[in-house]
Amino acid sequence: MNITVGARELKTRLGLYLRAVRNGQTLVVTDRGAAVAELRPIEPPASASDARWRAAAAHGSVTLARTAALSPFEPAANCDGTVDRAVDASLDLDREDRF
Repeated sequence: MNITVGARELKTRLGLYLRAVRNGQTLVVTDRGAAVAELRPIEPPASASDARWRAAAAHGSVTLARTAALSPFEPAANCDGTVDRAVDASLDLDREDRF
């Protein structure tokens, strides 16, 4: 959501408006009714990998996800309810009835 504020009002209550920006708001600053500037939160520095993904998105090659990353992987339970078996042991257990 954008907040529109006049330059004089911004000067008078700068602390209030900086808190709003810190909380994610975007300010449009006007001078005599015409928009002249936009104040928005800065993004944290991106890693080299993030920078490459953002460049690819700007080029139109990819679309960045809009949701947070997936939660850490949780191993699925084996057919006997355990999760500590090796994969090959689990497969052997699952295939017992076929041999």
